[in-house]
Amino acid sequence: MLIACLPNLTRLNLSGGRAFRCIPLPALRAAHVTSLSIRAIDFSCSFGSVDNCLSGIFELALPSLTTLSLGIPGGSSLRSVANVVPPSLRHLYITGEEPQEADLAALLSRCVILETFVLETAGRPCIPFLPPEPVKHLIGNRENLRALHLDFTVPFWSVQPEFMNETFLTELTPQLRHFPVLQSLFLNTAAVYGAGHDLDEGLIVPLGKILPPSIVSLTMAENDLVSPRLANLAADLRQIAEAARKGQFPRLKTVVCDTPGPLEDGGLGDLFAKAGVDFRYEDRLFSGGAYRLSTRMRWAKAADLTSTE
Repeated sequence: MLIACLPNLTRLNLSGGRAFRCIPLPALRAAHVTSLSIRAIDFSCSFGSVDNCLSGIFELALPSLTTLSLGIPGGSSLRSVANVVPPSLRHLYITGEEPQEADLAALLSRCVILETFVLETAGRPCIPFLPPEPVKHLIGNRENLRALHLDFTVPFWSVQPEFMNETFLTELTPQLRHFPVLQSLFLNTAAVYGAGHDLDEGLIVPLGKILPPSIVSLTMAENDLVSPRLANLAADLRQIAEAARKGQFPRLKTVVCDTPGPLEDGGLGDLFAKAGVDFRYEDRLFSGGAYRLSTRMRWAKAADLTSTE
């Protein structure tokens, strides 16, 4: 049993297309493994649930575990993880097909000092996709949460997400301004402006009223935003640039957008430069698992550096 020979192991990465055979707790104890110093677990498997595949390892690592990254296969439940996740967890990353709302709520209710939360999820082929509403489940972590990454970008073969939920647009997303230490924010434009032509303009809350004064980095990812909403985005970005110049967002350093086109004509780069903010475009087209894996690795590395400070 290799893990018995690695008493100082702090990061465990398990990924593959087949289910892992778990090592039960009695087997670990028989190998004289009574505790594990693992601080970060990155698990991604096409088949099998997290608790079944990690089993004893997960139980022994709980006291030291601060970072958990989960690649959830279709139909896999987060509820089993929610039953055992330690309240000491600081960084949580979830990718894969959409989690059930109740499972996500149960998992986040166990996390009371989260500093990083990443949710990258998409619908299945030809099935209407209504994204979960994680913001309302993160309210208990608003005094601690520093990085929030909500990516509901869907691949070309999937039905677009139904960001038409009035509650999502008018009540949930705007609550982010009440997260006093939030520094890094990644959102789909559709999560702010909706994804349809017939959305009531009155439902849209200006982006500048969503951001907390603590914001340092903002990334807006285009999600088939229709032309009228591009105008809303451009206007909001101009207002944020002006607000930053006046000191309303004193820590803002970076604004990234992957929707050039109409935005390039507004001189946004110059407006943000006057406020000392780096504004740029990054082509972040959906590229499936490769993008998601690189994202998890990049965020996990950042979390590891943060936790060692």
